[in-house]
Amino acid sequence: MNDFRIDNFLFARGGFFREKDLAKIRGTLKKTDDSLFDEIVSFNYKDPKIMLLVSAFFGWFGADRFALGEKGKGLLKLITLGGFGVWYIIDVFKISKDAKRLNFQSLLKIAKNEL
Repeated sequence: MNDFRIDNFLFARGGFFREKDLAKIRGTLKKTDDSLFDEIVSFNYKDPKIMLLVSAFFGWFGADRFALGEKGKGLLKLITLGGFGVWYIIDVFKISKDAKRLNFQSLLKIAKNEL
């Protein structure tokens, strides 16, 4: 894989991943076939900043968890109105980190051609 393409991807999308995962992402992308790389680049990653806004404004109703694809957690938050406020507060601080973790997992699945 071309280092220039990898650098461009990490420049544009590096904020969507945890800092500690960037080296592993670079190594994974170097080994990835060009056709899979195009799929990795075009994947719809969750923006952690947007997820923070969704959590702050709609977290009471589980919208943040639904947006991350965690339907069970989203439903529980909806039924309990954000875990009676406790889960809502925790998620406001935690949701960006969770979005970055899920983005990394999605990238690895695509690189292994599992998605």
